[in-house]
Amino acid sequence: MPVGWAPPARDAQEYVRFFRQYTDESFISFGEITDGRADAPDRRAPKLEQVLTEEIADALSEQKSPDEYMRIFDARDAQDRLVAYALVSWDKSARRPNAWLQDVIVESGMRGKGLGAHMVEA
Repeated sequence: MPVGWAPPARDAQEYVRFFRQYTDESFISFGEITDGRADAPDRRAPKLEQVLTEEIADALSEQKSPDEYMRIFDARDAQDRLVAYALVSWDKSARRPNAWLQDVIVESGMRGKGLGAHMVEA
Protein backbone atom coordinates (compact mmCIF):
# COMPACT_ATOMS: atom_id res chain seq x y z
CA MET A 1 0.00 0.00 0.00
CA PRO A 2 1.44 3.40 -0.95
CA VAL A 3 2.44 5.75 1.85
CA GLY A 4 3.76 9.29 1.61
CA TRP A 5 3.55 12.91 2.65
CA ALA A 6 0.07 14.36 2.32
CA PRO A 7 -0.08 17.08 -0.36
CA PRO A 8 -1.39 20.54 0.61
CA ALA A 9 -4.52 20.01 -1.49
CA ARG A 10 -5.89 17.40 0.95
CA ASP A 11 -8.92 18.33 3.07
CA ALA A 12 -8.08 18.84 6.76
CA GLN A 13 -11.59 17.71 7.71
CA GLU A 14 -10.92 14.28 6.21
CA TYR A 15 -8.13 13.76 8.76
CA VAL A 16 -10.22 15.17 11.62
CA ARG A 17 -13.11 12.81 10.80
CA PHE A 18 -10.67 9.89 10.58
CA PHE A 19 -9.16 10.79 13.96
CA ARG A 20 -12.61 10.98 15.56
CA GLN A 21 -13.71 7.69 13.97
CA TYR A 22 -10.62 5.61 14.80
CA THR A 23 -9.64 6.90 18.23
CA ASP A 24 -11.64 6.92 21.44
CA GLU A 25 -11.56 8.92 24.66
CA SER A 26 -8.71 6.74 25.99
CA PHE A 27 -6.39 7.87 23.16
CA ILE A 28 -4.28 10.51 24.88
CA SER A 29 -0.71 10.69 23.62
CA PHE A 30 2.12 13.12 24.28
CA GLY A 31 0.92 15.11 21.25
CA GLU A 32 -2.59 15.40 22.66
CA ILE A 33 -1.25 16.98 25.85
CA THR A 34 1.45 19.24 24.38
CA ASP A 35 -0.66 20.50 21.49
CA GLY A 36 -3.85 21.17 23.44
CA ARG A 37 -5.90 18.22 22.24
CA ALA A 38 -6.17 17.03 25.85
CA ASP A 39 -6.50 18.88 29.16
CA ALA A 40 -5.00 16.04 31.19
CA PRO A 41 -3.60 12.53 30.63
CA ASP A 42 -7.13 11.17 31.01
CA ARG A 43 -9.29 13.92 29.48
CA ARG A 44 -9.58 15.24 25.94
CA ALA A 45 -9.96 18.99 25.48
CA PRO A 46 -13.53 20.26 25.00
CA LYS A 47 -12.35 22.03 21.82
CA LEU A 48 -10.55 18.94 20.47
CA GLU A 49 -12.09 19.18 17.01
CA GLN A 50 -11.24 22.88 16.64
CA VAL A 51 -7.65 22.40 17.85
CA LEU A 52 -7.15 19.35 15.63
CA THR A 53 -8.64 21.13 12.59
CA GLU A 54 -6.27 24.07 13.03
CA GLU A 55 -3.30 21.80 13.63
CA ILE A 56 -3.99 19.65 10.56
CA ALA A 57 -4.68 22.66 8.33
CA ASP A 58 -1.32 24.06 9.44
CA ALA A 59 0.37 20.70 8.77
CA LEU A 60 -1.09 20.69 5.24
CA SER A 61 -0.11 24.30 4.60
CA GLU A 62 2.73 25.02 2.24
CA GLN A 63 3.79 27.96 4.39
CA LYS A 64 5.77 26.49 7.24
CA SER A 65 8.32 27.89 9.63
CA PRO A 66 11.77 26.70 8.55
CA ASP A 67 12.56 25.71 12.14
CA GLU A 68 9.41 24.17 13.65
CA TYR A 69 6.67 22.44 11.73
CA MET A 70 4.40 19.43 11.45
CA ARG A 71 3.52 17.30 8.44
CA ILE A 72 1.11 14.47 7.76
CA PHE A 73 2.29 11.12 6.44
CA ASP A 74 -0.59 8.98 5.18
CA ALA A 75 -1.57 5.70 3.58
CA ARG A 76 -4.36 5.33 1.03
CA ASP A 77 -5.94 2.35 -0.64
CA ALA A 78 -6.36 1.83 -4.39
CA GLN A 79 -9.49 4.04 -4.35
CA ASP A 80 -7.51 6.89 -2.67
CA ARG A 81 -9.38 6.31 0.60
CA LEU A 82 -7.46 7.28 3.75
CA VAL A 83 -6.59 4.17 5.79
CA ALA A 84 -3.90 5.53 8.13
CA TYR A 85 -2.01 8.67 8.98
CA ALA A 86 0.75 9.92 11.22
CA LEU A 87 1.50 13.39 12.55
CA VAL A 88 5.23 14.11 12.43
CA SER A 89 6.82 17.19 14.05
CA TRP A 90 10.22 18.79 13.64
CA ASP A 91 12.09 21.33 15.73
CA LYS A 92 15.23 22.48 13.97
CA SER A 93 15.67 25.48 16.29
CA ALA A 94 16.49 23.36 19.34
CA ARG A 95 20.07 23.05 20.50
CA ARG A 96 19.85 19.52 19.17
CA PRO A 97 17.41 19.50 16.25
CA ASN A 98 14.85 16.76 16.63
CA ALA A 99 11.77 15.16 15.15
CA TRP A 100 9.09 13.08 16.73
CA LEU A 101 6.20 10.93 15.69
CA GLN A 102 3.16 12.29 17.49
CA ASP A 103 0.44 9.84 16.50
CA VAL A 104 -0.12 6.92 14.16
CA ILE A 105 -3.80 6.23 13.55
CA VAL A 106 -4.82 3.19 11.54
CA GLU A 107 -8.31 2.21 10.37
CA SER A 108 -9.68 -0.59 12.53
CA GLY A 109 -9.90 -3.08 9.65
CA MET A 110 -6.27 -2.48 8.70
CA ARG A 111 -4.80 -2.96 12.19
CA GLY A 112 -2.55 -5.92 12.82
CA LYS A 113 -1.42 -6.12 9.19
CA GLY A 114 1.85 -4.20 9.57
CA LEU A 115 0.64 -0.92 8.05
CA GLY A 116 1.60 1.20 11.08
CA ALA A 117 5.05 -0.40 11.17
CA HIS A 118 5.41 0.13 7.41
CA MET A 119 4.61 3.84 7.86
CA VAL A 120 7.16 4.22 10.66
CA GLU A 121 9.84 2.43 8.65
CA ALA A 122 9.17 4.45 5.49
